[in-house]
Amino acid sequence: MHLVTLALVHPDPAELEPSTVTEILWSHTTPADGVEHVRTRVRSDRYDIAVFLIADGEEQALATARDLCDRAVAASPILRSCRLTN
Repeated sequence: MHLVTLALVHPDPAELEPSTVTEILWSHTTPADGVEHVRTRVRSDRYDIAVFLIADGEEQALATARDLCDRAVAASPILRSCRLTN
């Protein structure tokens, strides 16, 4: 199991509850992602995302977590103003 941390920079992170961001991310997971747990925390300028997932290595885990966030941002109008960092 791997832990990957990422940040979604947002102009107004207080706009969404952390649980809403987490739900959006979960809705874009696939079984192939190997995601076991997602946690979101709100900061002053971003959402900090922690993704626990099963992967063959750290590089694959990071790529999968980034892909998940990219899919969620692209498909969710509520996250379209976010920019992925890390």
